Order: sequence, then C-alpha cells, then structure tokens
Amino acid sequence: MAESDKPVTFYNPKTQHEYKAVYCTDVVEFCPYEGHEDLFVIGTYEVLESGGNVISEAVDTLDNDSNEDDDSIDIGDIDDDDDDNSIKRTGRLLFQSLEAVRDDKGKKKIKVHNITSLSTPAIFDLKWSHKKINDYGYLGMADAIGNVTVYKLVSNGKSYDFEKVANTDNTTNELCCSLDWSNRISNTNNIVVSRSNGYISLYNFNNSEISQLEHWKGHDFEAWCAAFDQWNTNVIYSGADDCLFKGWDTRIGTSTPTFVNKKHEAGVCTIQVNPHNENIMATGSYDSYLNIWDKRNMVKPLIHHCTEGGVWKVKWHPKLEKKSYIASACMYNGFHIYDINLKSAGDEAITEICHYDKHESIAYGIDWCQYTNDVCSNQIMGTCSFYDHLFHIWEMEPIKV
Repeated sequence: MAESDKPVTFYNPKTQHEYKAVYCTDVVEFCPYEGHEDLFVIGTYEVLESGGNVISEAVDTLDNDSNEDDDSIDIGDIDDDDDDNSIKRTGRLLFQSLEAVRDDKGKKKIKVHNITSLSTPAIFDLKWSHKKINDYGYLGMADAIGNVTVYKLVSNGKSYDFEKVANTDNTTNELCCSLDWSNRISNTNNIVVSRSNGYISLYNFNNSEISQLEHWKGHDFEAWCAAFDQWNTNVIYSGADDCLFKGWDTRIGTSTPTFVNKKHEAGVCTIQVNPHNENIMATGSYDSYLNIWDKRNMVKPLIHHCTEGGVWKVKWHPKLEKKSYIASACMYNGFHIYDINLKSAGDEAITEICHYDKHESIAYGIDWCQYTNDVCSNQIMGTCSFYDHLFHIWEMEPIKV
C-alpha cells in the first residue's frame, strides 16, 4: 500500500453535473471496459403506496424541524410481510454516457448524454461484470422482488443499448440486497447475491443462462451484502443486520461459516477486498465505522475509523497506482475519499483526502470513473443520494502545495 514517507495528496471536489431523477437514486456504476469508460448506469428505487402515491415525495415535503413521527421508508426499511397490493417497489435503470469538453469560453465541463431508461422493479444493486465474457460486456442487477437480471451491452457501432439475456424467477417475498461478480481476477463467471431473509445465493452465468449453485441461510436478519474474495473466489464474505461479518468457503460447504466477526456494533452494509493487495479488505456498517482488515488476522481490524455517518458503500480504487485510495458513501455525512497507509498505525494510518457534501439526502451510491481525455485528466466520481433523487458527477482537483 502507500509508503510511509510518501506525501499525501489532498483534493478539492468540484461539481460538474447534477441530475434529478424521477425516483430515489441509490446506486451508480461506471463501465470498466477499455474504450467504454464513458458509459455508466444509475439505479433508482421507489416505494409506492396503494393509489400510486410516491412515498419519497411526501417525505421531501416534511419540515426538517417537525417533531411528528417520521413514517418514511428508505432502502434500509424492509418488511418481508409487506402486502403486495398496498406496497409496490418500482425503479428505473438509467443508462448514460459522459464527455469532458470545453465551452465557447474555453471552460471545462462534463456533458452527459441519455442512452436509454428501462422500467424495472426497485433496484438495490448494479454491477458490471469485471471482464467481458466472450467479447461482450454484461451488467447484473439485484432487485426488490428477489430476482437477479443480467443485461448484455450491445452496440450497432453508433449507439448502445441493453439486451436482457437472463434472469432468475423468484417465487418468495424477499428482496435481493447486493450482487457481486467473481471475475475481476478469476476467469469464473459466478454471481453472489445477498437477500433480505438472510440467505446467500450463488449462481453461475453462462452467456444466456443463470443456474443456481448454492443457496444457504447465512444470517438471521437482512443480509445487506455479499462479496467474493476476488483472489480466491471459493471464498465469500457476507454482512447483515445482525451486526455479523462472516466468511464462507464453498469448497467445504456452507453449513458453517469459516469465521464469525462481531466487531461492528450495527448492521454490516458493505464489504470489498482490495483488488491490488490480496490480504487487505474493508467493511462498513450502520455503526459509522470503516474497518480495514488483514485477512490473515480477523480478530481485530487494522484500522477502525469513525466516519460520523453510516457506511453504506465502500469502493477501492480500480487502478494500481491509486491502490491505497478507498471511496465511501457515508449515509448521513456525505461522501469521503481516504488514503490508507498500512505502514502507519492508529489515526495516522488513514487520511481523509477529499469530502463531497453537495447532496442533501442519504448518501448511498458512489463509484470511481476511469474515463479521461485531453480536457479532463482529474479523477471523476459519481455519487447519488436518496430522497432528493440526485446524481452528481464531480472531479477531484489536486490541491497544489
């Protein structure tokens, strides 16, 4: 990771684009494929009452100083006993592209182009397949009716579109809360999904088919996240509303976890192994803590950092030269970029290098964009927040010392 004597770079965030969606925005994912880094998707999530009333619109009109009980529903409010006739979770998959240009006065700006918008069930998670599969890109979607859908990225040479190629057929009432692909480093094309009933599902994707490999009870409460160990995809990690962070090894069966960690004091929302260091991983929780772990010693985290906001999503930087950077969506405290230095200890091992606070609602979605051109060489980020329906594109401008 970062060298102890390496100078830390700090950044000013600069908003380049703001988009207000029809529904609540909760996830953004930029395309990882070379030559297509300008493409991205946004997932939206809305709860409709009987009669079609949009709950988030009612929430948006509430006085922030009101002492009345708040009966609002956010992505973390799940009741498996919801009556389908009175509550409907709906969403849209927004497919867009960006372009860094200069205006008539020579000022840099980000132009965004709409490609398509698909009506879907409410979207909990989206993930591009890390690699193309048989020369095609694929996008996985986890939704609020408990299904996984895979879309193929297609192009006629002038424009792009999504072709739905496979989906599961869930017949029970739970929601899919997260999704991860196994092929960042490995050549296996498996998908792991966590569910609101505490179950974890493992699938194989083969061009146009999804087949279930494993399905097991991982937690007693909502399993918010499941993620592969990309360095050994037989290993899967999961986190849930029971405050537990668990490991599983599919080679020895999933009846018993390989470890059960209780260091978080609230629901575990997000897990990601560092794609550049096989021993390092991160977890985030409603308890506001970002934990950095060495997989060789899961008794105590290397770093236990309070973000002052529930940590819904963490993303390590995809590029090797920024392997010590981690982005976090901290629900009630905006979006943060940290630089991790494993050669230090305690508070000196983690440095906040950028904080983006231009959203006005719960911070849920964040991702690194790998697009650059002659106009913009700075790091571009995408972020989204819930009740204000906002998606922002912003860049990290290095602060010159």
